[in-house]
Amino acid sequence: MADVDGQPGKELIVRGPQGLLVFEFVNGTLPGSSFKAGSWRQLNTSGPFADTDTFTNGKNWGSDVAYYSTIRLADIDGQPGAEAIGWGGDGLIVAKWNGTGWTQLTGIPAFGDAIVAGESQYLPLQLADLDGQPGAELIFRSNLGAILSGGLHVWKYQPGGGGGAWIKVVATGPSYGDPGVCADRSCYATIRTADVEGDHIAEVVGRLENGDVPVYKLTMTSPTSVQWTLVGGTASLFAAS
Repeated sequence: MADVDGQPGKELIVRGPQGLLVFEFVNGTLPGSSFKAGSWRQLNTSGPFADTDTFTNGKNWGSDVAYYSTIRLADIDGQPGAEAIGWGGDGLIVAKWNGTGWTQLTGIPAFGDAIVAGESQYLPLQLADLDGQPGAELIFRSNLGAILSGGLHVWKYQPGGGGGAWIKVVATGPSYGDPGVCADRSCYATIRTADVEGDHIAEVVGRLENGDVPVYKLTMTSPTSVQWTLVGGTASLFAAS
């Protein structure tokens, strides 16, 4: 469920062989009665992330959980309505609902193939408001030696002509990418974003292999520099993996 049209009420978003389909709920009553009985109305018949969207490796969005499980919905451009992202065989794909269908926006091809990257990178992929500014940021977990240095990276979408652009906000991250610290599923599968400090800005938490559950916050170190700051949670809450 997500508000893709920017109007009151969320829509039901379903991925099928035809792609991402949108259904809106229409209020109604039973004939001859005041009993409420709404219904779902389908708004499109095809969309992005379809099985017909073949990657350069010959696979498609329905071929593997590594692809279809990465589809996320959130407002990334700071304008009414949530956008859809997904990590496929040719990088990150982004689309915006235009009222009758989906319009493709600029993605991030450099992410490459989600299957090749592996579960430890595609599973923690998520969107959250980390800076308190309009538009959610993209949190991407990188292993050492992959794309950039290891840890949690942050990307922000900038709306504009030609489908907009993605800006790397943070290219090095917390130790969630270090071998022996977060190499196991018991760590990378626990990475979450939520406002734990009560300031309406999300932090990142995750259980490390030693049992610690650190809390990291994105902070400005200068007008043009941003970094992750450890704000607490280093005491071990759970036994080591």
